[in-house]
Amino acid sequence: MPDTQPVPGSLALILVGLDRWRFITHSTDDGAISHTAESGEGTVVHCGVLPAEQMAGFRAALSGALAKAAQRKGDERSAAGGGQGHQKTPAMVRALVLQALDQLEADEEDEVPARQPQGGFTDVGLHTGGAPRDTAWPLVREAIRATLGHVSTCRSPSPDLFQLAEAHLHLWLLQRQVPLVVNGSATSTALNAAMQMTAAVASVGGELAVQAHDVAHVEAACRAARLALEGARAARVQAAASDAQLPALAGPDSPCGPGSYRLPRGVLPPLAGPQAEGGGLEEAIEREGRNLGSLLLPPERPPGQLPFADLLAALSAARQHQGSVVAQHALCMVEREMFQCAVQGFGAKARLPETEVDSLVEVVNAYLLALHTFQGGGASEPRMQADLRSRGVLVVWPLLPAPPTATLTH
Repeated sequence: MPDTQPVPGSLALILVGLDRWRFITHSTDDGAISHTAESGEGTVVHCGVLPAEQMAGFRAALSGALAKAAQRKGDERSAAGGGQGHQKTPAMVRALVLQALDQLEADEEDEVPARQPQGGFTDVGLHTGGAPRDTAWPLVREAIRATLGHVSTCRSPSPDLFQLAEAHLHLWLLQRQVPLVVNGSATSTALNAAMQMTAAVASVGGELAVQAHDVAHVEAACRAARLALEGARAARVQAAASDAQLPALAGPDSPCGPGSYRLPRGVLPPLAGPQAEGGGLEEAIEREGRNLGSLLLPPERPPGQLPFADLLAALSAARQHQGSVVAQHALCMVEREMFQCAVQGFGAKARLPETEVDSLVEVVNAYLLALHTFQGGGASEPRMQADLRSRGVLVVWPLLPAPPTATLTH
């Protein structure tokens, strides 16, 4: 980049190179972790002074040097051993610029020696391996910064001219992007990108506010952008929710037509009034005892042992009161004992003796008989039949053939 005549009739050659690279880690929209490199401010290197009338010859000499360097492939790209290489770094470009100046001072037939690149830049050349960096926009950004700071015709009394211009560019991009998102497809990815642009503009505006610049227009633009994006997100949510809205049950919008609404089946009948029962005083006293009496639970036993005698006695009483609470209590008592023993494995260290196995079979058979008797009466109608059948299957399950590691054999 030539400067504009620091001395009348001459141009100063300035090289702008990206520098201060740092390796960072960040997350992407899909939750993955990505690694990339970002550069800080670029470095400006003064390469010499050139008479203005030799500018065309200098461009031709530099283009020739770049073309010759591009022919180096493989190991020749390295600058090891005193070579120039072709590493595409700012130091190498500076060497080619100096070589082009040497060529202008030499005869046209003579070929000047190749200049060697010097270090001093943080390196992201292709020889470092990996994918090449996308340095187009960062390099343009630093070239604009150097132009505003070094070219005399662009110099401004304000030292913050570049920062103000960059903030204006970010604000313009945001105001251009928000209508595209609002009027187009307001997907999560597009909304996230627009919100990140809003955050970037707000950050730049905050830095300008610290330097006592008027950023009221930046604040207003960020507030308007956020309201527009939140409105687009809400509209998208409402549109998605409308797809799951149930149609009307009645009226002209009903999918079944007008007058198609009807109450669901299974409405409970009205409560029946009190009824006088016959049987006299003795039956009333017996019914009072059943309703107000207590039902005993089996005594506590060691884990894995069943109170066979108590269970058989309860099941025997259940067959006599098939429609009462006694029957349900006996069934639940057997189920509780059987389920607890099944979970505990019927004893972790010993098998059931033959006599206890016979008692277990007798309890299960009595349970099934009491269950079938209960299901055949009217008292079982409030109970779910699927629940009763499932409980019966689980009670019979311990008597099924067991694998060799089981503790129950018969």
